[in-house]
Amino acid sequence: MRGRKHPPKTRAPRASAAEPSWSLEHLPRPEAVRLLTVSDRTFTRLESEGIIRAKQAGSGGRHSVYSGPLIVAAYLTHERVRLTNSVESPRDARDRSQAELNQLRLARERGAVLPREQVVKEGQAYIRATMAKLRAIPSRLIRAGVIPRTSEPVLADLIREAQEEMARWQNTLDLERVVDAEKP
Repeated sequence: MRGRKHPPKTRAPRASAAEPSWSLEHLPRPEAVRLLTVSDRTFTRLESEGIIRAKQAGSGGRHSVYSGPLIVAAYLTHERVRLTNSVESPRDARDRSQAELNQLRLARERGAVLPREQVVKEGQAYIRATMAKLRAIPSRLIRAGVIPRTSEPVLADLIREAQEEMARWQNTLDLERVVDAEKP
């Protein structure tokens, strides 16, 4: 062994590809993202909202380091709050709407719900009958001797005016305005 003054250096054993160089308490960012099974964009959003915090900030090309148990607990708490503070989860909303649709179909089968066209047709018939009864009031009052014949045109004009106003009503707000205007 000529020329060798020092004993040969022994190299430290390299970590195999199967052994990670990190632990659950010291997760680099890519592994933390994989642990939560979220996208990198979502992970960044969770960090910016303060839900997830790095144990050690990354610098100089190094990834930030996270505590696996802490970020999992924080993420699960965030998801639980997000789901319980909303009115309902998407699955619950779907189930509720499906149940409502089934109830509507059942009501239609039982005849408790009428088709729109039938409701409109019957409503129009009711309005025509009501208007005819209103127009008959002046002549009936004269025959009953309640008003003189000379008052018939004035009363007929008042009823026609009321009918025209009713024909302009479009919604319940219009009806409420009329009720409020008639209050003393």
